[in-house]
Amino acid sequence: SVFTLWFPAEGVSQTPPEDRPVVASSKGHILVVDDHDVITELVEHVLSPLHTVSCLGDSLQVLPALTQAEYDVVVLDLGMPGMPGDKVAEAVRLQSPLVSLVLMMGWRLEDDDPRLGLFDFVLKKPLHDVQVVRDVVAQAVNLSRKRRKELIG
Repeated sequence: SVFTLWFPAEGVSQTPPEDRPVVASSKGHILVVDDHDVITELVEHVLSPLHTVSCLGDSLQVLPALTQAEYDVVVLDLGMPGMPGDKVAEAVRLQSPLVSLVLMMGWRLEDDDPRLGLFDFVLKKPLHDVQVVRDVVAQAVNLSRKRRKELIG
């Protein structure tokens, strides 16, 4: 058995430092996929004041969901039953190439792990800094919009 204990560092603030710029983006449509309800609920709570957020707990529901709505960003956990996040990312890239993909994981992967190349951004669990989550998703929304604009010409 492996036990991992996470302790907050003393003096760590949940508010962003004054000198750290906040990434601006327009309101996006975000799909969050994780097999742990507590994670999807947390991310939805963090993002819903700024974006339209939908959540799924089953990776096999992602592709059907992409046919029913136009998403800017899909946030995926890597380790999920049914279909792992990297396989979902491959399928999303084929079906909806303009969507930005954010990997959300608690695992440590080597920098040259080929699975990382499937994603545009990475969020590491545990998600301690709310502003980092918002900034990464804002960057992902901006990238998706840029891809759409380039496609239209």
